[in-house]
Parts: sequence; C-alpha cells; structure tokens
Amino acid sequence: MARDGGRIVIVSDLSPKRLLHLAEHLAYAEQYRLEDLIDEERDGFHIGDERGGGLYGTRRVPLDIEVFADRTTRGEGRITLDWWKVGDSWRVVHWFANELERRIENDDGEVLESYDE
Repeated sequence: MARDGGRIVIVSDLSPKRLLHLAEHLAYAEQYRLEDLIDEERDGFHIGDERGGGLYGTRRVPLDIEVFADRTTRGEGRITLDWWKVGDSWRVVHWFANELERRIENDDGEVLESYDE
C-alpha cells in the first residue's frame, strides 16, 4: 500500500455476495458515502467519505476504505477491508469490522476467522 493503513479480513460461512450486502447496509446505516470499485475484477465498493465516520458522538474523521469479497480456496466467504489511515480513522475501521462480525452472526452466519494484516 502506498499510504499508511492496514487490512482486516473476515472469513465466514456466508457467501461473498451476502457479506457484501451486510457491509453495504452497515455503511448506509452509518451514512457513509459509497462508490463502486474502480477495479472491475473484484466485487465490492469504496467508502471515500471526507465527512468521515464518528463513534458514539466523537468527532468525525475522513474514511478511505475499499471493501471487497471473494471465496477462499476452501470455498468460504471472505470479506476484506483495505483501509488507509487518515487521522483516527483506524478506530472507525475497527468498529466497522466488529459491527460487521456482529451482523454476520445475527444473520445466522458464523465468523470462522478474523485478522489484521
């Protein structure tokens, strides 16, 4: 990655399409600005929100996150959050990942693995 940031990966028994659907609904619920990915070889979207995201009344920080999903070699769904650090955006990205895991489990899915790269 060209800028400071990171990657969060969540592996689930849900399909990539369902994982993207849950992530997209979460992003809309938080009123983040979404764009299509420029990379046509990956299914996903980009959160490029200069207004940013805030947590529980904290100040909003700009967000720059690519969200995409695919299948692992074992056929499980995998969703990836590639993010670039802008201020305290890492806190919002980690909150987003934790909330997405909660929504996966509420959707009768199972989080098989979750890790930062």
